[in-house]
Amino acid sequence: MINLEAIADRLTRDAGFDPQFGDEVNREVAAMSKQLPLGLLDLRKLPWASIGVAIADVDALVHKNSAIDRRAARNTTTVYTGIAIFPMLPKALSTGLTSLNEDAGRAAIVTEMVVAKDGSITAQAPKAPTLASSPLSPRAASSATSAASMWATK
Repeated sequence: MINLEAIADRLTRDAGFDPQFGDEVNREVAAMSKQLPLGLLDLRKLPWASIGVAIADVDALVHKNSAIDRRAARNTTTVYTGIAIFPMLPKALSTGLTSLNEDAGRAAIVTEMVVAKDGSITAQAPKAPTLASSPLSPRAASSATSAASMWATK
């Protein structure tokens, strides 16, 4: 029987992708706290929505030049094959601590702005839309209509 996973593993290695995380990366992940990092601007009580895109703040947990960071910099992406997925980050991060799962408080990159009913950015907004790392608890909002109805209840 042909082992397609072994073939996919070999092909990714041949292309310069390292599908294994190694002991140092695994130790760093095991040592990570399940708590949100301190010092984040907590916006969880504010209404918000992500329509199509939300960006997890992986830097809040993965420190520059750590073993996880070096491995992610070397591989730079998750490789999806028809047989196997070779993730850039360990599963505990990519589907856990840094994933934006619904109702799970996670650090995320957010832009803050005040939007008027007509959709314009109002004068009360900060100098310009700002970026911040903030804990969020995502709720499902897959369209502008569902986001509007979610905000209407606030």
